[in-house]
Amino acid sequence: MKKIINKLIPGLVLFLLACGGDNEQKQPIDPQAVIDLATEVIGIGKVLPKEGIIELSGLQSGVVERVAVKEGDTVLNGALMVQLNVKAEQLSVAETYAQLATQRAKIETSRLDLKSAEIRLNELNGIYQVSKNLNAAGAETQEVVNADYTALRQQEQEVAKAKQQLRIDNQLEMELNQKIKLAELSVADREIRSPRDGIVMSLDLREGQIMQPNQVFGEFASLGEQIIECEVDELYADKIKQGNSVLIYPIGSNKSVASGTVSTVSAALQNKSILYERVGDGMDRRVRKLTITILRSDKELLLNDKVECKILL
Repeated sequence: MKKIINKLIPGLVLFLLACGGDNEQKQPIDPQAVIDLATEVIGIGKVLPKEGIIELSGLQSGVVERVAVKEGDTVLNGALMVQLNVKAEQLSVAETYAQLATQRAKIETSRLDLKSAEIRLNELNGIYQVSKNLNAAGAETQEVVNADYTALRQQEQEVAKAKQQLRIDNQLEMELNQKIKLAELSVADREIRSPRDGIVMSLDLREGQIMQPNQVFGEFASLGEQIIECEVDELYADKIKQGNSVLIYPIGSNKSVASGTVSTVSAALQNKSILYERVGDGMDRRVRKLTITILRSDKELLLNDKVECKILL
């Protein structure tokens, strides 16, 4: 931030000298007075998507079979980015589908068995009713009635067993369907797809590499509205207000390429992150972070571009 102070002080020094030229003794310059008289502050910012940078990772471990994108690619929502090996999972899905087909055939057999048992039950019930009526009329022995009643009760048990078997078979079918869904989800989890329309900012992955669950292998930026995250030296932190107008310049240029307004201002000072990129640089001073909404742009601003932000106080 020395550059910022160096920009402001010379002009103010000349101003103070001109105003006090008639005094025989020159008063020392008060740095706080320089800060108080500032009408603009220069901050360093970085162009970012409004929705932020997304870290790319997968849910499953496995061998990378295919990398379908590269750094800088623009991809649509849901587009395949990385494919892990899925042979074992696909085999599991195929085997479970075969088991499901067998189970469905078994269910059909159980339904036929139940239907036959119910038909037989109706027949035995009719026989029992006839023998019972004949016995009441004295035309049939009690032994026959008892035998018909026993046969009826036994068939009722056969119907109950057939119903129970059908319930078991149906439950097994449901379990196999659930197993297939889980296996298909496992296959889908091995396909890493674009979370939305956006740009692949970075990618550190190659075919044949073993990837671990939740391993970050790249960064992704959503397409759409851009913002600028800016940092202002702590000397001027209390002068920045929400709504301040901002002129935006490429680093090293004196021609404004965009303008905007301060939309958010952090509540606390933090260590520098944008101004300095090397460990230990500028750690003696802190910054106030703010977000700038871009209102006008005369040229395309590239994501991660560093810019100078002239904040008008």
